[in-house]
Amino acid sequence: MAETDENGLADDALDDRLLMERIQGGDNAAFQCLVRRHYPMALRIAGRVLTVQDEAEDAVQEAFLKVWRMPDRYAPERGAFKSWLARVIVNLCLDRRRMLRPVDSIEVLAETADEGPTPEEAAQHSDRRARLMAAMETLPPRQRAALALFYGEGMSMFEVAEMMDVNIKAVESLLSRGRAGLRGALDALVREAAE
Repeated sequence: MAETDENGLADDALDDRLLMERIQGGDNAAFQCLVRRHYPMALRIAGRVLTVQDEAEDAVQEAFLKVWRMPDRYAPERGAFKSWLARVIVNLCLDRRRMLRPVDSIEVLAETADEGPTPEEAAQHSDRRARLMAAMETLPPRQRAALALFYGEGMSMFEVAEMMDVNIKAVESLLSRGRAGLRGALDALVREAAE
């Protein structure tokens, strides 16, 4: 059953284009519906690009604030709202990455473990996640964004190219260099842990 607000507006009752038209007219219910619909995807993208949850949440909030304040920036003829929103989020995240200073050590990252069925599995998962996040931190932000969108969100190269405002060859290159960089960083972390 679709979630409805106090005005009876169901999350899936209107498509994104119509919601954006209503938002341009100042319709708060349409905005809330759009946020409920796209917030989880937006937070996943921001979390994968920034790797710091608080910063990711701030970037998503800033992106939705832009949607509310400047809804006319979205041009339906240029593509789906979801793609446009993802591009806004990636750009905000890349801007935030430039401002962030690395402060978290691998030990701090390890504290953000997901719960697993057993303590040993949780520890192994946490270690793999911490190593992956530490390795992701070594990548340039655009490579990290491409990997997050393609592998993390399961988007096609065309969608990634559209969201990052580059051509498909550039996405292929970013993914290839990102995978190679990630592989090298993970190998270095494994060697370092073995010493």
